[in-house]
Amino acid sequence: MDGSGTGNGSGRVDIAVSLGLIAIAVLPLLAGGFSGWGYLVAHLLLPLAAALCLLLRPRDEKPNWLLPALLATCILLVFLPSVYQGQVLSLYLLAFPCGWIIADTALRHSAQRGSWLLPAMCGSTLLTALLGLVEWISSGRTDHQVASVFGLHNPYAGFLLLGWPLGLLLASRASTRGMQLFGLIASSINLLVLVLTYSRAAWLCLLLQLVFIAAGMLLGGRRGYGRALGIGAGALVVMFLGLLAIPPVRSVLSRVTDFAGYSFQGRLRFWDSAWQMFAEHPLKGVGLGNFAYVYPQYQKDYIYYSVDPHSWPLQLSAELGVAGLLLALALIIGFIWWALRVLRCGQPLPWCLAIVAAVGGSLAHAAVDFDYTFSATNVFLGALLAIGSHAAMAARPSSDEAKAGMKLDPLGLACAVLVLLSLVKAPSLTFERFILDQMRGMQVSNVEQARVKFDLLNMAIRYNPRNHMTRYQRASLRVNAVPDPQQLPPAELEAAREDLDAALACNPLAANAMFLRGTLNPARPAASREVEQAIEIDPYNYPDHYYGWAVLADDPAEQLRRLELGLERIPITEPITPSHVRPTFYPLNGMFAQWYERMTELTDDPELKREYRSRAAAFRTYFQNNQFAPKDLDPNV
Repeated sequence: MDGSGTGNGSGRVDIAVSLGLIAIAVLPLLAGGFSGWGYLVAHLLLPLAAALCLLLRPRDEKPNWLLPALLATCILLVFLPSVYQGQVLSLYLLAFPCGWIIADTALRHSAQRGSWLLPAMCGSTLLTALLGLVEWISSGRTDHQVASVFGLHNPYAGFLLLGWPLGLLLASRASTRGMQLFGLIASSINLLVLVLTYSRAAWLCLLLQLVFIAAGMLLGGRRGYGRALGIGAGALVVMFLGLLAIPPVRSVLSRVTDFAGYSFQGRLRFWDSAWQMFAEHPLKGVGLGNFAYVYPQYQKDYIYYSVDPHSWPLQLSAELGVAGLLLALALIIGFIWWALRVLRCGQPLPWCLAIVAAVGGSLAHAAVDFDYTFSATNVFLGALLAIGSHAAMAARPSSDEAKAGMKLDPLGLACAVLVLLSLVKAPSLTFERFILDQMRGMQVSNVEQARVKFDLLNMAIRYNPRNHMTRYQRASLRVNAVPDPQQLPPAELEAAREDLDAALACNPLAANAMFLRGTLNPARPAASREVEQAIEIDPYNYPDHYYGWAVLADDPAEQLRRLELGLERIPITEPITPSHVRPTFYPLNGMFAQWYERMTELTDDPELKREYRSRAAAFRTYFQNNQFAPKDLDPNV
């Protein structure tokens, strides 16, 4: 849009809108909202700006009742009792209505700021693409999957599906040649980087977007579109032919229909498990954020593991039950209704097609990936929906609205209160995540590093004492201070047990906390039972649990049985490299050397002895040549 909103009262809302626009523009550059500063912007600055917009904007003649319903749903999720992942996920989702509120306020009540909205969003997306292009070139590898500042290539591809049409929106409505050129260049670069993410699902969604736009322009039947369509198609063909010169692009194209690979097979397993969760828990679901901890009960092997089902409709259904399924259906129906209104709004046809393609492509890609765990994607989605809704309503100041002046808007006040309610929980979770972000990649190889990490964990737990992962990490840090946990001073041992009890109270399915608590039990039979319970909760993702379980057995035959059971479920027979399908197992090479050495001692079969001795030597050699200072071995962290 061109920012055509009422100027009435714009002086009162300009500051609030400016604050919101800054948050929207910088969020993609802060790891998509998935970093320390990103959390501060997404969970504090963004809701604060949205609440100010609602409080300061004049009363609307036609209230938007969808907004309070959407906000109430998000706030309900924020306060819903859930594990840590559920609490954080609810804050990610809150960015969606916040983006809508800020964009809607800018377009309706702050004409000048509203004219900055699309350029700011387009420029932010372009900057991430340019950083991604630099990353691809500097990698020196043509097969490098661009992730830019997002860190993960698939969610970044989902963000670009939402972002590349922004340039078309800008170009089709811009009043100057310079802005039109900027929009077209931004779209072209974003498209190029989208291809270089090498995300097959994103490529297919991009194809659907392009087909939708082309078909819409052809069916539009208006003079002038044929030439624009021809120029656009020609440019895409030239770019596509140029990309075909890159071998990895040809390789990915040849695998678009390869359904036997890890990516597709993994998603099939995650989706099937999510549907089974819904079928077995239809009323309440398994709990918001609980997929990661319930999935091991449905897991069939160690290769395919995930903390989410890679599909927003299935995640809502599995974790929230019937309510989640109805919410997913409502969102799909709402998108169709919104798209039909936008396509009939009277704006230029390319503009209408581009904005519908952007939102539709994002929803489609998120149905097969985890895009909406990034606040930047959510806030852009909300802003684009607001832009489309504003165009569909063709909002103009009426006499009643003009007379409203500074009259309090009860609906806006109610919505502002809902947004501000999120700040009851958001600061503690946000500051905790900011601290945890400082610990990312931190290795503990000496006492000083251990002390620094311990202090950071203490601060994080003070902010949020109900995070089972930080409780487990602090207990683990205490235990790892000595070779044998039973050698811990009584006070340290008791403190570690208290942390582990608290972790399991927060999340009874935290297998790592249960395992560690079992190893601290001086009664070996009781310790063995608790470790076995941890293995039953999660049988495929913690090889070290099997090794610890075997160590607790007094009978050599029982030790061998437990080690063999571990290898049956997690058949690791060769040294684990960083590119292994489960890279979090990489620090365990030394443990697997000991594992096979112990099996060599316990077995009587000469052939098996030779085989186990050979494997032990391979693991030992690799470990000695690639020594790795272990960080946390928990794949959920």
